[in-house]
Amino acid sequence: MNEIEIMQSMTASSGGSTTFILSIVFSIVGIIYFGYGKKREGGEFFYYSGIGLMVFPYIVTEQSEMIAIGILLILSPLLMRIL
Repeated sequence: MNEIEIMQSMTASSGGSTTFILSIVFSIVGIIYFGYGKKREGGEFFYYSGIGLMVFPYIVTEQSEMIAIGILLILSPLLMRIL
């Protein structure tokens, strides 16, 4: 095996750069939600969603699951605010 084949096999088995970028994006949104929920009175939903957004990328490794859970966690405090 040459170096290119080794690098491609490592990328395919580890989930690739898309998973890494998704985890960074969701973590940044989580930091924003966490800070907003901490400053605002009655912002518990943002606070806990922020914690969830920062933690779940370490647990979930599949891209489709990561996208679904991330969108759910991003939208949940907004939906609770409407209801």
